[in-house]
Amino acid sequence: MKKKLLALLIIYFNISINIFAQIKPGFLSKYNGEWVEKTFQSLTLDEKIGQLLMPRGNTSGKGYDPEKLKTWVRDYKIGGLVFFAGQPSVQSAIINELQAMSKTPMLIGMDLEWGMAMRLDSTVRFPYQMALGAMQGGEKYLLEMGKEVGKQCNRLGVHINYAPVVDINNNPQNPVINFRSFGEDKLSVSNKSLAYMKGMQSQNILSTAKHFPGHGDTGLDSHFDLPIINQNKEHLLDNELFPYKFLIKNGLSGVMTSHLNVLNLDTTKNLAATFSKKIVTDLLKTDLEFEGLTFTDAMDMQGAIKYFPNGEALVRAILAGNDILE
Repeated sequence: MKKKLLALLIIYFNISINIFAQIKPGFLSKYNGEWVEKTFQSLTLDEKIGQLLMPRGNTSGKGYDPEKLKTWVRDYKIGGLVFFAGQPSVQSAIINELQAMSKTPMLIGMDLEWGMAMRLDSTVRFPYQMALGAMQGGEKYLLEMGKEVGKQCNRLGVHINYAPVVDINNNPQNPVINFRSFGEDKLSVSNKSLAYMKGMQSQNILSTAKHFPGHGDTGLDSHFDLPIINQNKEHLLDNELFPYKFLIKNGLSGVMTSHLNVLNLDTTKNLAATFSKKIVTDLLKTDLEFEGLTFTDAMDMQGAIKYFPNGEALVRAILAGNDILE
């Protein structure tokens, strides 16, 4: 009888571990280790530094400058590019040409929160996240949407979608998140974000939850200033950080850090979360056990450079623990 009981307890314990064990990001278990090691060892120090950089591939409304991009790839061996508004056929041709001349394959990223149409003309437009958040349930549709967005990314040569937005829409005065959020309920935001994430990652696209540690509760736009978040740590852990904890447990591949001064996570005056080791390394990577890639938000935003101009912000972001500078 005791042996049977012991056997049942062991089975229960093993099942519990499997249920509650954290899933690693897919790229940590499905990769060519030999190629990675050989390629990394072949890089010079300057080339390794170049791998940290994903500069702007174009500026919305100003077209493309392929010759400038070729110079960056040839002379600085950049790790990737982030593209903004443009034309899909033109952009895909440029990407193919740049990849062909790059010593190592580049990562191409875009903000495609509601699909390609967020940035590219003549492409499929999906609903805003707030419209999808208004559905009761509907995660199966978000999973399919994620798969379709992932397929379109693959056709275009895009590897990273800076989505989903997991900010909780808990401030009606927010000028930059609002309709980009799935809503004000943390459980709904988490479940819908997970479905969208799984859909994209099933197509081998890196999804990037943003804007860590949470941009929903602010009345300022970090493109133009440095917002201040005054909520206490307990509130942040139970609300803003809840979707991150949920997605990280389920294999989240990427996180984008934000240009927010979150005073109760780091009391340093005028210091954005992007530049805080306490937030990026200690909280995100150590406490929340995130093992994926950490991207900064755009480093030309005022929230980043208002207090740290002339390249200082870039250095501080790396020292804080970010993996890639956008």
